[in-house]
Amino acid sequence: MLVANTAWNFWNYRQALIKRLETEGFTVILVAPADRFATLPEENRSTTFIALRRLSRKSFSPFQNARLLLELWHVFKTIRPDIILLFTVKPNLLGNVAARSIGIPTISIVEGLGYSGASPFFWHRVAAPLYRLAFCTTQKVVFLNREDYREFEQLHLIHPEQATLIPGPGVDTGDFQCPEKIQEDHLTFLFSGRLLAAKGIREFVDAARQLHREQSNASFLVAGAPDPDNPDSI
Repeated sequence: MLVANTAWNFWNYRQALIKRLETEGFTVILVAPADRFATLPEENRSTTFIALRRLSRKSFSPFQNARLLLELWHVFKTIRPDIILLFTVKPNLLGNVAARSIGIPTISIVEGLGYSGASPFFWHRVAAPLYRLAFCTTQKVVFLNREDYREFEQLHLIHPEQATLIPGPGVDTGDFQCPEKIQEDHLTFLFSGRLLAAKGIREFVDAARQLHREQSNASFLVAGAPDPDNPDSI
């Protein structure tokens, strides 16, 4: 079972993992809130999707999160998967607690600290203690960048034997390809990502303004969209 905060997360980042698991003979069940990516592609007919109703990415309400915890517990208890892979913040925090109460092993993937890491006060007083509680019994915690790994290690949120560091989730070069020809006499800078302040979109725009004031002929492009459910969205 793979659990994330959006179905989009599966189709944008986990396609190769899902196909590999199915090739190895596993039955794959995806659990996330339903969005426009919840419809399974034709090549994933053997994959089951279960929609979460209580996962709100923009809500910090204890009541809302308690309802999500109970929903995850019910899904895990009903399906009883052999192992659960947890992606994104709330599935990692609450999914581990729910799985632990049933005795199902988990693997947590820390893709980043998300909005919880943007505020030092919120991170140290709220998020970090919750991670310590959530990760105390998980079988493995996979980090995608060294900075997050060091932060968790320094704050003693994980045991050293739990951690694995990999160089990012990878890029499928069959879907994402570089242009064959690059104009050497003209620079084009591309911002590719969600329009979140923490991802540096404001700094990107400031840099464009500065170079344009200096009459540079460089172009600045943005490939992305707002993320209304994220409090950091522009």
